[in-house]
Amino acid sequence: MIRIHDGRLAAGIDENGAELKSLRLDGVEFMRSDPADPWQETAPVLFPICGGLKDDYFLYRGKKYPLPKHGFAKKRVFRGEKTAENEAVFTLLPGEGDREIYPWDWRFEVIFRLSDKSLAATYAVENTGKETMFFSLGAHEGYALPGGMEKYRVEFEKEETCPVYSVTGSLLDGGKKPFLRGEKGFVLRPDMFRPDALIFKDLISRRVSITGENRRITVDYPGFPFLLLWQVPGSRYLCVEPWHGMPDAADGDHDLASREGIVSLPAGERFSLTHTVTPELL
Repeated sequence: MIRIHDGRLAAGIDENGAELKSLRLDGVEFMRSDPADPWQETAPVLFPICGGLKDDYFLYRGKKYPLPKHGFAKKRVFRGEKTAENEAVFTLLPGEGDREIYPWDWRFEVIFRLSDKSLAATYAVENTGKETMFFSLGAHEGYALPGGMEKYRVEFEKEETCPVYSVTGSLLDGGKKPFLRGEKGFVLRPDMFRPDALIFKDLISRRVSITGENRRITVDYPGFPFLLLWQVPGSRYLCVEPWHGMPDAADGDHDLASREGIVSLPAGERFSLTHTVTPELL
């Protein structure tokens, strides 16, 4: 575990998965922590895919490449380095046998930096190979909801009129239903997450806040085209998930390059996105 701090804010990040485990403001914890909950991750990093693949594999130049839901980064040990009292860098490189599941050469960094009462998390992918690579990436941070989710409200920065999209299993099934109608937010309810996440593709906003029980957590996600909200129904946390990528379509063709939200990165180039997390005590 690497710990960083800046004034009133402190964070702890595990080298296993470069996973944010703790974010404290004035000693108050904002990350999910419940040993009785069936979901025991806190903030897995999603790379090189977000969501699931149809039949759990993609095709590239006629060969099958099996990948688990959300990719492999969250199960890997990163090399962590504390570069300053308020900053840490976590680096992952391909391991032995990785070309059998993902055929490109790459370098993946997750950089955490505390400043101005916020935590900035930057995901950076460098294509170190000789051909264009394809990937998605995203966050999956679970924030504590003391007192129960019904006491919290989700609020976007702008009024939104948009549907949520549905999945069957881990795949987009083509369905959607109206959700927001000229509204900035809504009160959380357990039934919202049956059977799965709230998947937003059409939001104008690039900021969302969860407020209740004398606390607020705000996530700014410029550059991420999609947002998901998720929890195990009845649990006392909410996962806020900015994604640059989508689950595979149930009727998809196993072509990673045509997947919704995929990043196409030419050889020798670097791609990065940053989202920020701002906790407040009200």
